[in-house]
Amino acid sequence: MAWDQLQVALEGLEKLRTSVLVAVGLSVLGFIVLLWRWLLPSPLDLPARLQASPSSSWGAFS
Repeated sequence: MAWDQLQVALEGLEKLRTSVLVAVGLSVLGFIVLLWRWLLPSPLDLPARLQASPSSSWGAFS
């Protein structure tokens, strides 16, 4: 009887561990995506940014 309860408890802990690992993994992935979007803006935004700031270093090469 006690062995069955221990086995059920261990299975529950394993499911909890899996859930926590999935949650942490998704959080890290979301953080990486947000950081990526913040550091590397969309290439579609580049022409608008160049027109908005003609005195930037990009203007020296044109």
